[in-house]
Amino acid sequence: MKKTIVQEFNAPLKVVLSAREARWLEKDKIPDLKSADEIHRREDDKVIFIERESSASSHIPVRFRKYVSPEMLKWTEHSTWHKDTNLHEWRVTPANYASFLDARGKTRYEEIAAGNCPRSRRTLEITLNVKVPMLGPIAENMIFEAFKKNFEKDFDAIKERAAKILRQTEPV
Repeated sequence: MKKTIVQEFNAPLKVVLSAREARWLEKDKIPDLKSADEIHRREDDKVIFIERESSASSHIPVRFRKYVSPEMLKWTEHSTWHKDTNLHEWRVTPANYASFLDARGKTRYEEIAAGNCPRSRRTLEITLNVKVPMLGPIAENMIFEAFKKNFEKDFDAIKERAAKILRQTEPV
């Protein structure tokens, strides 16, 4: 399954990127995230490579509890941030059953208008492949819907942080 989500911010790209990065300082405000621990980081002039071990605090619907344990809500994120293009490429490896799920994507940040009414855009391209006969597409849809919900909450949090940054930089 491949999906695309496009979101627009009423803020300059520089402010959006600053607000995006600031969210890791307040991990408790990231939707459904129980933990996110950076285990490896490497940076050079062009890219930032990060590996993070994370777990979700999502509630598992009763009808799926016999199939999905809390241990299955743990993963490692492998990500690369390309500084010159503002492209974030990522891949998620589940702690359990990694051979059954391929989850990866690209998130691009770009300025679409400058001047008095600056605007920026975030475009997510996500690919999900659950390698379980017959149940795969159902699981992919469930994973995508959960991801989409959290991506929307993240969008709102970045907008809120961006507005705060803009208020702090306004001339008095």
